[in-house]
Amino acid sequence: MGENNENSTLSGSEKRELAYMQFKTFIECGFSILILGERGTGKTNLLNEFEKGNNQKDKKKIVSANCASFADDTMAESELFGYTKGAFTDALKDGKGGLIKEAENGILFLDEIHYLSKAVQAKLMKAFSTNSENQMKIRPLGSNEEKKVENVHLVFASNRKIDELKKCLLPDFYDRIVQLVIEIPPLRDNRDEIKNNWKTIWEKLKFNKKTPSEPDLYEWLNNLDLYGNFRDLQFIAMNYNAFTRFDEAQKNLVSKSLDIEEPTALCYAKKCFEKYNFGKDTDNDCLMVDVNREKYDDISNEFHYKLQKWAIGECGSRTEAAKMLGVSEKTLNNWRNGFKKV
Repeated sequence: MGENNENSTLSGSEKRELAYMQFKTFIECGFSILILGERGTGKTNLLNEFEKGNNQKDKKKIVSANCASFADDTMAESELFGYTKGAFTDALKDGKGGLIKEAENGILFLDEIHYLSKAVQAKLMKAFSTNSENQMKIRPLGSNEEKKVENVHLVFASNRKIDELKKCLLPDFYDRIVQLVIEIPPLRDNRDEIKNNWKTIWEKLKFNKKTPSEPDLYEWLNNLDLYGNFRDLQFIAMNYNAFTRFDEAQKNLVSKSLDIEEPTALCYAKKCFEKYNFGKDTDNDCLMVDVNREKYDDISNEFHYKLQKWAIGECGSRTEAAKMLGVSEKTLNNWRNGFKKV
């Protein structure tokens, strides 16, 4: 109890430093690491900083993949496990070893792990089981033979919360990847660090200009939720810098086009952020559907079951949820009863 209270008082920068120190320790333990954090908090940078901090002798190769980039299960399996010629329609040439094999004696980093289907999760769960010699066995797509893979450090990441991951991951797969957990805090958890964060982003973008530091800028940044975290600061910095490169005619025209009262870099950055920023990620995992079900009816029923559950949670009652979705309460009941959990 005391430890939790103490940890909760850490500043944002201290929490980020803790995350880095944890990673350096955890990676030597041999267990799976799960990095949690909102988009733009720097989950991938954690590995990059670790790589930079190690001397050449201790460097580990890092093999990365974003699970959201896999178009379907076939692509996911072929990329992860490798494949043989003829394993699928486009496998016309000799196959490749796959990312797991490529990460041998190094680090396999799978980002956005929640995008993997349960079918792929089940296969990974089997592959990630190691023997007494820390060896995995993988079967390339289309092959009848298993290959041994040695000494792979597994690192996963997700911008979902633990409760959301429990809903979209198989229990056994969840247990396999949630062994050592690192949490990276969002920027809004520590407003005191906003100046340092802004300066860091500005300098990393290499504009070769002094970091803007007017009080109005910091006041505005301090009042933003920054759901995209460092990516939001990058967006603001890029647009701020772009305006400073306009000539007077361009400044006047763009200010008129965007209805900006004052033709200043700050006003331009504000307007662009207001107009184009993605904002809070409203993709709720309760609406994520397992698209690997064989029948369309199964997919439809699952979607409507999760839709009514989400709507009731948002509105607080079945009556209000029905009004919001423009359907009857009877329809909501049918959606609730029409899906059989598997």
